[in-house]
Amino acid sequence: MKYAFVVSGKSPTTMPGGLGSYSFNVAKALSEVGYKVFVVGVSGEDEVMEGDFCTFVHVKTPLRKLASITSFLMMTKLADRINQIIRE
Repeated sequence: MKYAFVVSGKSPTTMPGGLGSYSFNVAKALSEVGYKVFVVGVSGEDEVMEGDFCTFVHVKTPLRKLASITSFLMMTKLADRINQIIRE
């Protein structure tokens, strides 16, 4: 199986908007061509949610409302979470 990670910044499920919608559509397209897709984004909780065509991985941030402005602060946490998924 092929895997793809879409880093959306904000989660498309808990903080919808332009980038979240774009990430959602990219994930759907990747799924349609055979990838197991993980959409990784910041949210108010650390959680994993299975969707119809992808897995949403939420990384908790206390800066949730400012995530699009401060997303560079989250890169280490997002990368660590992606590496954890790969190891599993």
